[in-house]
Amino acid sequence: MKNVQIILHKNQEVAETYNVKEGKVLTIQNIRGVNYELYNTLNGTAPQNIIARRVGQDLIVILDENEGAGSPLEINPDIIIKDYYGDIEEEKAEGLDKVEGEVTDATGILIGLHENGNYYAYIPESAQTSDAISILEDGDAEPQAIGGEELSCAVFFPWWGLLPLLALIPFFLHDHDDEPEAPELIPPSAVNDEYSAKVNQPVDLKPLDKDTDDDLATLKIKSINGVELTGQAQVIDIPDKGKVNIDADGKITFTPSVSGKVEFPYVIVDKDGQESTANEIITVTPVSPNPQTNIPPVAINDVEVGTRDATTGKLNSVKQPIVNDDVDPDGTGIDPKTVEIVGGTKGGKELVVAGEGTWTVDKTTGEITFTPEPTFNGNPTEIKYTVKDNDGAKSNEATVKVTYPEVTPSIEITKVDTPLPANAKVDDFIEYTFKVTNTGKIALKEVFITDGNATNVTWEKATLAVGETITGKAKHKLTQEDFDAGKVENVATVTAKDIYNTPVTDKSDDTDDVTNSDPNGDGNPDDPTVTPLTQDPELKLLKVAVVADTNGDQIVGNAGDTITYTFTVENIGNVTVSNIKVSDDRIGVTDLAVTPDSLAPKGTATATADYVITDADVKEGKIENSATATGQDPKGNDVSDVSDDPKNPADVDPNNDGNPDDPTVTPLVQPLPKLTDANKELVEATGDNVTDILTVEHPEFVKTLTVNGKDITTASAKNPVIIEGNEGTLKVLGFNKQTGDIIYKYTEDGNAETHTKPANDNVKDIFTIAGTTTSGQAITDATLTVKITDTQPIANPDKNTVKEDTTTQATGNVITENDIVNADKDVTVTGVAKGNTGTDESTNVGTAVQGKYGTITINPNGTYTYDLDNTNADVQALNDGDTLKDTFTYTIVDKDGDKSTTTITIDVDGKNELNTPVNVPPVAVSDEAEGKRDPQTGKLQAKKQPIVNDDIDPDGTIDKTSVELVKPDN
Repeated sequence: MKNVQIILHKNQEVAETYNVKEGKVLTIQNIRGVNYELYNTLNGTAPQNIIARRVGQDLIVILDENEGAGSPLEINPDIIIKDYYGDIEEEKAEGLDKVEGEVTDATGILIGLHENGNYYAYIPESAQTSDAISILEDGDAEPQAIGGEELSCAVFFPWWGLLPLLALIPFFLHDHDDEPEAPELIPPSAVNDEYSAKVNQPVDLKPLDKDTDDDLATLKIKSINGVELTGQAQVIDIPDKGKVNIDADGKITFTPSVSGKVEFPYVIVDKDGQESTANEIITVTPVSPNPQTNIPPVAINDVEVGTRDATTGKLNSVKQPIVNDDVDPDGTGIDPKTVEIVGGTKGGKELVVAGEGTWTVDKTTGEITFTPEPTFNGNPTEIKYTVKDNDGAKSNEATVKVTYPEVTPSIEITKVDTPLPANAKVDDFIEYTFKVTNTGKIALKEVFITDGNATNVTWEKATLAVGETITGKAKHKLTQEDFDAGKVENVATVTAKDIYNTPVTDKSDDTDDVTNSDPNGDGNPDDPTVTPLTQDPELKLLKVAVVADTNGDQIVGNAGDTITYTFTVENIGNVTVSNIKVSDDRIGVTDLAVTPDSLAPKGTATATADYVITDADVKEGKIENSATATGQDPKGNDVSDVSDDPKNPADVDPNNDGNPDDPTVTPLVQPLPKLTDANKELVEATGDNVTDILTVEHPEFVKTLTVNGKDITTASAKNPVIIEGNEGTLKVLGFNKQTGDIIYKYTEDGNAETHTKPANDNVKDIFTIAGTTTSGQAITDATLTVKITDTQPIANPDKNTVKEDTTTQATGNVITENDIVNADKDVTVTGVAKGNTGTDESTNVGTAVQGKYGTITINPNGTYTYDLDNTNADVQALNDGDTLKDTFTYTIVDKDGDKSTTTITIDVDGKNELNTPVNVPPVAVSDEAEGKRDPQTGKLQAKKQPIVNDDIDPDGTIDKTSVELVKPDN
């Protein structure tokens, strides 16, 4: 309701705008010649429907429940237009010849902006003057029955009277753009207040009572007569007129000091800082020295809308502050303690109406309360009351009326089933759940549920408060007929009575069913609860093969023997399958009848067929086939299954129906292809190759053939199959399917290998030859093993010479000068010993070893130094031509541990000290060595030769640095 305004239009101008506030009644004094526009600030149009009723001379307006305070059954007025139907006293004063209580005409109409952009009047929804519902009508408009009385155009002729009423010229063009506008700040609206007072007698001022704002809770008075309010007790002087007094609680009074009309301004401000100004107007009369004649007060008829208990729907008591709208013309005030019920007892303070209830008067406030009897359901008979003013004058008799909203009992039952499992079967139960709700505004009793084909129907209790829901349960036992029908369909019924014994009933609705059918047209869907049952027509076909030696060759399963197939069909579904036949294309069987040819669930039928094995079957190695059983379910749909061999444990299920469909595989007898292992040897680091043939026996039964997993059946010399080994490469150059020959070539990779000791047989390539037969059997694996043999280092004997007294030291390299390193390279000296030991040595490397005539030091890389002991007596005893030999043993090893042992001999030549030495020329000895090629490229490699090692200088003076090359003759 915060979004509704009432705008007062006078001629083509806006006279005033009021905001309707949540929880407060907006009271407006009617102004003659003014029309009232209802305006919704949210959508820029008028509320479509309103409730308008006449109460005395006033018009009360209740906004639609989507716009205002509530529904027509929960009436608290949102707007009261006082004297809408005329002020009797005013009309008398104007000579309109109206008598007290006479019905007068309204002086203005209610209008609104229709969604089509035009203004229209609110028109009654029906022709009944008692109908309080009025709508914003955009058609031809008859005179209104607003509030129950027709409007006379003679009483008030609106400014648009010359225009067609059904399309009033819009005097406000509201913007209806699609894009929402930013909310406009609406300033507060201060309204002049008028009071009556006597000189020197204070009167209460209530400036904010008629003022409006979008948030009344934050509206406050900023100043009075230009004086800012402090928020504390304060006195404001109205010069020559009187004083305004504000107490600590904020109560405002004015004490006039003169008679006449006193007027001063006040300013209000809202939460957004927007202000509005109005006047406080006080008509001050002097205190009369002579009392006037007391005028009796005027009691106004009162109507109150009662409520019902939200739980039971019973009538609640209604209390009415009836004197609030009563009037005392002479201003002496009404005494609420004097309220009396006409015809009442206890001094007019109580009236009991048999069968309805009791009316009582509050002795202090004058409020009248109606308390209904427990069994009463309706509107009580209206009563009358009187009241006196403070001078004791008694009022006229006015009526007090209470109306209650009518209620109709209403009940709703819903029913859902618990989903059945996929494997539901006969004698299982469907479980139902009921929900019964009291959808009316009155409590119910004697609640009872029935269900046609369900049993064990139970529910929580037999009473229902307003809005209450109870649950119930039931079961249904499934039958074979249910499965044949494919569903279970049923409806439950609930009956009850309200607390006043009015019967009510409802058929169940399945909330899971979106159809929402409503066969009885009550607006409440009554879809039956349908539980679909899964019709699962299914066959299971088993097929077993038995082979017989019908050709008499004592071999079971070769050409000419007979296979007898037995077919067994079982109905494993839940409906009958008929006209069952079996077909098997592989063995030439079509529509073979089974016995019996119609099966109820769990029933079985059989048939047999024979087949003679052919040579083609034997070559294939097996007969693999599947049969199909086909029949019709009760709806005429085909039901089929592919056969399963119960002897086959694989249980494959290609169609994922949970029923294995292993084919029936009958292996046949055929020769098994055979391979023999082969072994070859090659020397490491040589790059040598070997070409040979492996032969497969019975190659006609070979289906696949692989080497190390690679298919070789299509290998050829042009397109060999290449298999890389660890030590070399195998090329399969062809496979002859007639002879079974596998032609291959293996090439060693030319690399030195590390061999383990002492066997040296760890370096090899092993190739696995595998395959399958035409019948799918595995051929026994064979291997081709190529062993890579080790190369050994060769330590050849070494020689060198020293000479007494002259050349006493000899040097060289035992490895590079004379030994053969071979493939493994990285040869080192591992041991040195005196003499020729004939055994491998492992010590004294890099240290001096004492010989007979001197010492020798041999380093790991083969370099050595021999130092002659020239003082040795044997050495000094030598003459020219004499020689001594000093021999040492050394051992070499390559990188994978191969060893070789030999000797180095040092010749010690003598010298005759008595003869003058004669230099004898050296003798060069021819040298020859075998060179090598690069193992990868085949190119010639460099070759180093220790050529002077075997050259001879009779007097021991060879200079190794003097070697010169002589150009060959060619």
